[in-house]
Amino acid sequence: MSDDETFELSAEDRVHINRVLDLAEAWESPEPVVVDGVCFHLTCDVDKEVWKPLHTLGTYGQRQSMYGPELIFPWTPPWIRDFMSKTVDVIDVEPGSLVVISVVGTAQLKSPFAQFGDDDAHKGKQARIVVLHADKTVSEATRPLVLLTEEATDAFVFVEDYSSAYQALLARLGVRAEIEDINELVDEPLEAWPVPSPDLSETYKRAILALVEGNSSYDPAPYAVFGYLMARAEAEERLLAPAVRGLQADEQQARFKAGKRQKSRSATEKLRLIAKAIIAQNSQISLSRCARMVEEQIRNDPKWTFTSDDKWIARHIRELFEKRGDSKEYQPRRDLRVGTTPG
Repeated sequence: MSDDETFELSAEDRVHINRVLDLAEAWESPEPVVVDGVCFHLTCDVDKEVWKPLHTLGTYGQRQSMYGPELIFPWTPPWIRDFMSKTVDVIDVEPGSLVVISVVGTAQLKSPFAQFGDDDAHKGKQARIVVLHADKTVSEATRPLVLLTEEATDAFVFVEDYSSAYQALLARLGVRAEIEDINELVDEPLEAWPVPSPDLSETYKRAILALVEGNSSYDPAPYAVFGYLMARAEAEERLLAPAVRGLQADEQQARFKAGKRQKSRSATEKLRLIAKAIIAQNSQISLSRCARMVEEQIRNDPKWTFTSDDKWIARHIRELFEKRGDSKEYQPRRDLRVGTTPG
């Protein structure tokens, strides 16, 4: 399908997109949110601008089936039930049920996240999910809803979410280099980048050079070097910072800036949720066409307060696309096209 052809969302597609948006709102909202007869009231004592679920509760796919609570909703496909039932006793959440968070664990997470430490790259929380069924019975999920910060690099690697791990590295680099909108610069030439602070280490500066080279050449080698340099820069920082300016002050500043940047990213998360749902229906759609469809979907949303055209939207959903081979056109990432449903 070319970009000039019309691609219309079916009524079923629109229901699916609206459900995904409602499920995302259920995490953010301080008030109960009802989705297809199921009431979500996910209030808890965490800063939701910083701590985000590994996946949106109620959506489905491979990652949710492996690492999320064992809940089966009215809209969950049968194959998800079959997949999850092989490893855990699933809980049916019928219309009329209430889904709540009973408690959020702190410090290190238990298995399969036992390797999480106190560092930002390892840190995680566990939200325990309880279902109050319509018949007044109560079920508690044995598997928690995992909450991570944007900088939880090692956690994303552990669950094989490499796109989020890459975004975590970008977030860390943006914090260290004091660049708030680093995602908007990654495809730009070096001349478009701000002059690095004199306090930024040489290793971080070299990481920027490797990142720019990777995006300009589409060669995987510079990306590998970028990852190595980011790991080396973090190691250097942890060894040398206490002697230079105090590690504790650095970490407090980094968390503050990471939280600020996360708030900015959270504001545009709705665009990426809509784009994922569109990709699930048309795995060959181009970035530009997808951006226009997102703009058509969002323009009538009374809760959307941004003035946004399709080019602005394209910048914020570009992480869902990739360039393959010699083509210069962005196409949906492979992990969003094969065997999963957005979430």
